[in-house]
Amino acid sequence: MLVKDVMRVPITCRADISIRDAAKIMLKHGIGSVIVVDAHYNIVGILTERDLMRFLAYKNDDPSLTHVREVMSKNVIVISENATLDDAASIMIKHNIKKLPVVDEDGKLVGIVTTTDLVLAGYKIDEEMRNLISPRPEEIFERSFDRL
Repeated sequence: MLVKDVMRVPITCRADISIRDAAKIMLKHGIGSVIVVDAHYNIVGILTERDLMRFLAYKNDDPSLTHVREVMSKNVIVISENATLDDAASIMIKHNIKKLPVVDEDGKLVGIVTTTDLVLAGYKIDEEMRNLISPRPEEIFERSFDRL
């Protein structure tokens, strides 16, 4: 299965908004990160719950006066939409990250894949395999007549 099969639509923000506003965006959408983009939709960073916790724990600055650019992670690791889910899992494990922006062949942001997406995809694959292995009710019924 490929990343593009499970990726979600990315929620983005600009680097010049306050981290309070970014946190509100995250809460509104029920997500743990926003991808920070410039005017041309190029990725310039990612703001995660971890970044927000670090800010709250170590800074005494006002979140409504602190810009996303001051807190975001700048070295964003991305993955191609045509990569496999195994590739995505390997990257997440290697870099200890839970969110992975997805880019197209031109390097433009097209989605995001998270550890939750990988778990759900694994469950779907497991379910599909179980369905392939387990006989369907009609097969069991037909087999019972074979014995007569």
